[in-house]
Amino acid sequence: SVGQNMLGMLYQYADNPDMKQAVIWYEKAAAQGNYAAQQALGSIYEKGNGVKKDLTKAYHYYRLAAKSGKDYTIKALSDFETKHKLESNP
Repeated sequence: SVGQNMLGMLYQYADNPDMKQAVIWYEKAAAQGNYAAQQALGSIYEKGNGVKKDLTKAYHYYRLAAKSGKDYTIKALSDFETKHKLESNP
């Protein structure tokens, strides 16, 4: 899943980003429990970065990432919930 996440990053941050390919690779990594990919997808769907904005998908991925227990993923989930006026419901 680390390699798939890296491919997602390469597509996202290339000189000519290909968000369709980035999302494909992030989703493969996320499906294997890669919290960095889950976090990236949360942000991509929240902002509508190269994909249709989808707050339901964003919330899903932020919640998955937060299950890793990493501080930055928990903060991102909390920030998302505050911004969109949601209640935490792990």
